[in-house]
Amino acid sequence: MPTRDKKNATYIADEEDLRSEAGEKFLRMKYSGRLGRLRAYFGERYPRIRLLDVGIGYGMFLKALEETGLSDLHGMDPFPDSIEIARRNTSARLAEGDINDPAWPFERNSFDAITCLDVVEHLAEPAVFFLRARDYLRDGGVVVVTTPNGGLPYRMRS
Repeated sequence: MPTRDKKNATYIADEEDLRSEAGEKFLRMKYSGRLGRLRAYFGERYPRIRLLDVGIGYGMFLKALEETGLSDLHGMDPFPDSIEIARRNTSARLAEGDINDPAWPFERNSFDAITCLDVVEHLAEPAVFFLRARDYLRDGGVVVVTTPNGGLPYRMRS
């Protein structure tokens, strides 16, 4: 059973580090604003939304979502070992898939929210994520993307 996905060069953490007291404190701080924005956007509907997390890492954001009461959760990642690790951290329905794939392993127009946290900066063509996500989002849905790369929005505009 892997505790780190060595093939996933974009995710260098070890599962034990993330599950430690310090790791959980860090993740609570990291995710609190994102969780708050989703709750504010959906309001009373929040507990019933259907959400897809793209680029799940080890499933820690999905775990945080479950802790807020969400249950219709899905995740996608191109790395099988990351998915295996994530299955220990979340009960979300997980599938192997790549952002660049023309079709994702989910029903189109079926998600209220699609999240992609700290992933798009690793893509050769970040705009592809937004084009694909549009096909899987319901009317009135929201896409939440974060990136530590401050220059990415300018690169995407060009």
